[in-house]
Amino acid sequence: MNNNETNEQHFGIYLKYLRNLRGYSIIELARLSSVSPSYISRLESGSRQTPKPDVLKKLAPHLGVGYSEMMVKAGYLTINTDDLTIDDEQTKELFLSLTERKKDLLRIVDGFSETTIKMIAKAIKQIRDEIKNEFLNDDSLED
Repeated sequence: MNNNETNEQHFGIYLKYLRNLRGYSIIELARLSSVSPSYISRLESGSRQTPKPDVLKKLAPHLGVGYSEMMVKAGYLTINTDDLTIDDEQTKELFLSLTERKKDLLRIVDGFSETTIKMIAKAIKQIRDEIKNEFLNDDSLED
């Protein structure tokens, strides 16, 4: 397997994950984004090359992510963690760790059924919401 095949498969897994997280079928996402359902299906299966930026721009708003995140996932942009404005080293290490764990998770869920992926996505969303609520309700963060 060459590097392009790996990137296409990872992007496909990522796209399918986002679509399932939003609860859309391929047909629904196609209708919302004006991208053909067969093209979306081929992207998700990794049998189609990573989409051009104009397609990413159509998909991003309906998948709940920013265009720049889609560009990073498709390999058009990279994130240089040295350029991140993070006040403390521990936060930067956490960011790097989460980025690596996300890659691992995408590899793990590759063969899962859509139902299983939806259950995992729901659990992740609940965890994210809990973390966000804890952060927003943390009195020690107030000035």
